[in-house]
Amino acid sequence: MNLNFINKLLKIFSVFYLILLTIALLFPINFFLKKNIVDSEPTNETGYIIHLILFFILFFIFYISFENKKMILFFCSCYGVLIEFIQILTSRGFSFEDIFYNLVGIGLAYFVIKYFYKFK
Repeated sequence: MNLNFINKLLKIFSVFYLILLTIALLFPINFFLKKNIVDSEPTNETGYIIHLILFFILFFIFYISFENKKMILFFCSCYGVLIEFIQILTSRGFSFEDIFYNLVGIGLAYFVIKYFYKFK
């Protein structure tokens, strides 16, 4: 497989991940699963870790998929903030802590990538 084809696949995958992440963040968990499978929402600590991991993955996938690294950092950071404000319109609700952990996940991914590129 040539590099151009792999790059296109990564871009498609990154957009697909963004769509799935948006759906997951705008609808409550029990919207997708039967109530008897998921009896409760994740605890705050678990929810924060989930946000951190999801946004770490988001930034990492976009970073390896697209060229303009500064724009990716800007886009992911704006997305992490805006998705919380959009949640005001849904039953999920708004949380400053979620914004913080979204941005921490993005920042952590940024520094991990920079650390490994330093030794490349």
